[in-house]
Amino acid sequence: MNNEVREQIMNENNNAQNIFIGLLNRISSTTIEEIQVNDILHGDLDLSVLEDRGFKNVKTIIINKPGEVTNIFNVPDSVIKLTCENQMLIDIDKIPITIEELNVSDNKISKFDGKSFTKLQILNLSN
Repeated sequence: MNNEVREQIMNENNNAQNIFIGLLNRISSTTIEEIQVNDILHGDLDLSVLEDRGFKNVKTIIINKPGEVTNIFNVPDSVIKLTCENQMLIDIDKIPITIEELNVSDNKISKFDGKSFTKLQILNLSN
C-alpha cells in the first residue's frame, strides 16, 4: 500500500464518517458503553461525533470488518478499548493516553511510542 492509494480512498470513497453517523442514528440509547461497527468503512473517521450526539459513556469501540479506515481522530477520553484491525492506518497519534487496550493489528503502522500510555495493558500492532 502506498500513499497514493490512501489519498484515492480519502478523495473518492471517504464514507467512514457517514456510515458511522448512520450507525449512531440507529442506536436508541446514548448510555451504551460499547459500539461495534459491522460495516466496511473507507476513509477518515472522526469520533468527536460521539460526544456531539450525547454518547458520553462509550468505553469500547470495535470496528469488526476489514476495510480502508485511513485515520481515526478525536477518540473520546472515555474510550478505554479500541479495536481497528485490518485497515489502512499509518499512525495512531490521536488516541487518548488513558487507553487500556489497543488492537490495531494488520494496519500499516510503522512506529509507536507508548511512553505516555501509562494505562495501556494490551497492545496489538502485529502485521
